[in-house]
Amino acid sequence: MQNDWNILISTILLLLLFIILKSELISLLNNIPHFCLFDKLIGMQCPFCGTTRAFCAISEGSFNQAITFNTSSIILFIYFFIQIPLRIASLTQQSSNILYHKLSTYFGRGILIFILLNWIFNLN
Repeated sequence: MQNDWNILISTILLLLLFIILKSELISLLNNIPHFCLFDKLIGMQCPFCGTTRAFCAISEGSFNQAITFNTSSIILFIYFFIQIPLRIASLTQQSSNILYHKLSTYFGRGILIFILLNWIFNLN
């Protein structure tokens, strides 16, 4: 139950951060150098490079721009968004708590596999 509360609250805060502070985040991102440890060590972008900028673009309704930043960003955004009703349902229906946990786990693994496969197929 505590895990559901943690996920619910952190997801709401994360989405609110992008919705409310999108212009400030974009300004901040434009003023600091891009640093990805994966990129520095391996020499290629990681599967999540551009996700922050993509989430800012999604919060403005610019889905095409979000795809330009990171092609998996819309699927990842949907995953975060779906966590809200899923966690509320899990908290209100204790008898189905295990079902919601399994659903979230399988959905999360599916998203991760999608992101990794998308990254592999888009390597330059």
